[in-house]
Amino acid sequence: MKIRVIGDQVLIELLRLLGIQGTAPNFETTAIINTLESFLTEPDVGIILVASSYAQKIGENFKLYLQRQRLPMV
Repeated sequence: MKIRVIGDQVLIELLRLLGIQGTAPNFETTAIINTLESFLTEPDVGIILVASSYAQKIGENFKLYLQRQRLPMV
């Protein structure tokens, strides 16, 4: 299983040193949701890490992703 991360460029570069791939989308709600949805469709992804600032930008809708009962976990 792979780990993916959504966050700012500093976080992405830091986790890349550990072998974790990620994306730093525009800080817009639709861009963040589109990136999250694309990671959810990857069959080999087990965990998706989302920076708190990006999760707050999505707002209440982010709770729906946290309540998922299947992989990948958010």
